[in-house]
Parts: sequence; C-alpha cells; structure tokens
Amino acid sequence: MKEIKVLFLGNSHISLAGLEALVSDKRFKIIAVVTTIDQKIGRNHSKLVPTPVASFAKKHHLNLIKTININDDIDKFKNLDFDLLVTLSFGQILKPALLKLAKLANLNIHASLLPKGRGANPIQQAILNGEKETGFSLMEMVEEMDAGDYFYQSKIKIADDDTYLSLEQKIYSLIKEKIAIILQRFFDHKLIRIRQDQHKVSYWGKISPDLQVIDFSKKTIEIYNKIRALNPKPKAKLLYKDKEIFILESEYKLLAKDEINAKPGTFLKMEKKGIFFQTIDGIIIFTKIIVPGKKIQTIAKIMNGKSIFKN
Repeated sequence: MKEIKVLFLGNSHISLAGLEALVSDKRFKIIAVVTTIDQKIGRNHSKLVPTPVASFAKKHHLNLIKTININDDIDKFKNLDFDLLVTLSFGQILKPALLKLAKLANLNIHASLLPKGRGANPIQQAILNGEKETGFSLMEMVEEMDAGDYFYQSKIKIADDDTYLSLEQKIYSLIKEKIAIILQRFFDHKLIRIRQDQHKVSYWGKISPDLQVIDFSKKTIEIYNKIRALNPKPKAKLLYKDKEIFILESEYKLLAKDEINAKPGTFLKMEKKGIFFQTIDGIIIFTKIIVPGKKIQTIAKIMNGKSIFKN
C-alpha cells in the first residue's frame, strides 16, 4: 500500500483531532505541520504561547513550520513532496499558488454540515442557532471561504444541554475516529464529489463582543442557547446595575402570556436554584456565574455573602 504524504495545517485544539489520527496511522506520513507563530498573552503581552498544534508537533518530533501568513511563505513549501494538503481550523484562505503544490488535492475538514455553516466558529454558531444536528464535512479547498465541493459528511445530534466545550469534544472524537479512513478512501478515488447547493448556503461569523451580551428582547430559548454556545469562552454577559457579569450555566421555564407579570430583563428573585430574570416568554435562571473580581461561583455561595442581587 502506498504511503500517503500529507502537509497538515492547523492551529487550535480541534485541529489535533485530525493530526493525531494521521500521525498514529501508518498509511500516512506527515511531511510538515504548519501553524501560526506563538501568540503574545498576559500583562504587557510579555509571554509567548505556542498553538496546540505547535506543541503537539514538537512533542512528536514533526517538521514544524510557523507562519504569520502562509501565502507569504510559499517558498518554504515549493520543495516539499506531498500528496494532500489538509487543513483543520487553520483560519487562513490559501491563494492559488499554494493550492497548486499538492499532487492530488487540497482538503479542508470543516466542523459543520455544508453548505450550512460556512465561516468561523461553526460549533458555537450551531448552538446559537438552535440546530439539532451538526458534524463535519471533508471539502475541497478553493479561494472562496468554505465554498468547495464536499466529498463526505458525518453527523451527530446536538443535545439540549451541550455547551461549546462538550459539542467541540463530540466533533473532535468524530473526526479523530473517521478521518484517516475517509482520507484513504479519497486517495483511492472512492468518494463522490458533491456540489454545494447555493440556495442553502449560510455563513456563521465570528463571535463579536456585542453578541456576548444577553438581550432580554430575545426569546428565552435564544438566551439559553447563547449561554451554552459561549461556555467556556468567550462567555455570555449580563449587564446589571452597571456591572458586567459572566453567565456560564442556566436553566429556563416557559410561561403562558397571562403568567408574565414583569418586563423582560426584570430581576425576580434569587434562591438556591439560581438567579431568576423575566424574559418575554418565560424565566431564565442563571445557575453559575462569575461576578466582578471573583472566580466562578455557585448561587448558594453568593447567597451567603454580599451580592448585587440582594435587595
């Protein structure tokens, strides 16, 4: 069996789902791993932190190439001999000159069921949108973002209590389980090319700071979905009494119109179960929060001390 030579591009934790699978499969040889340069974090941006992909590549003694913009570093790849260029959560659009280097194809592993969910943050946006299922697509890379034909999709259900973290882990496990087999089938020309239906295309963009803020003009389920989708990062925000409070977990209850006696956004009460706020069609109950200057707190702990939710 011919060894499949791969140039792998990725940055984030979920990128490792593909990289781990290929490194551990003898059918594949990783020619090089490409990731972005170390990021500056901390006060005064004094600390440099490598991407999860960089750390993994170093640990496994893989040929590692760090870049700011891969299109500016094309000379580093011209002499590499690889069959497939594979990306997973790399975040850069490759120009035609780069897309011509692979012998067979340029493939992207995208964490949505295309054509729904093109763009950034597809896992979070699936929860935000109230989707019932998601998964990943293996698609051909073209210049337009996530617009290429796809060759394979795998689906999973989204549970009512899934958060960004739990759903990402489900998709991570799905990719890790299946991707080596699927890439082998692609290499053997056993997958069918499927063109994306342009009438069903949707774009799921980046999570802006404004999107983090809880909007009480929205339905209860939309608020609940936002809290799940932004947990653990960047976190939903409640603006209350000139304070910015992060909301990590919640529950909700829908009410009939004649049961609603307060304006949306009204603080109703605090008890051991949580902090109750009125919504347009029910009640949202915040059960785990971060108040200014504090760590994650349960409501029971907040009740025992001073709190802006106490009248």
